[in-house]
Amino acid sequence: MPEHIHLLLTPALDITIERAIQLIKGAYLHELGTIIGRNSEIWQRGFADHRIRNPQDFACHRNYIHQNPVESGIVTDPSEYRYCSAFPGFKLDLWPPAAEAVNQKAS
Repeated sequence: MPEHIHLLLTPALDITIERAIQLIKGAYLHELGTIIGRNSEIWQRGFADHRIRNPQDFACHRNYIHQNPVESGIVTDPSEYRYCSAFPGFKLDLWPPAAEAVNQKAS
């Protein structure tokens, strides 16, 4: 999306979600600054988070993310939006071991 981002991520066990988001935002801002010379803030201060509870919750949120560019009128099908995990050729990471353990517990 041009004005916001949705992520499904699993931070390492030794890092908080807040720190993971800080690193993502900082690295993006640094890279953008080297490309266009921008030095101002582009991110809002906060973020919303939701802990994925089970495979159904994951699928629901993934589908919401995939439909976001469609709902915004950018594309008619999620696979047309190149910045979406529904785009052909986009490869998702495997579930990390910690998430697998939670997934097996929920079953």
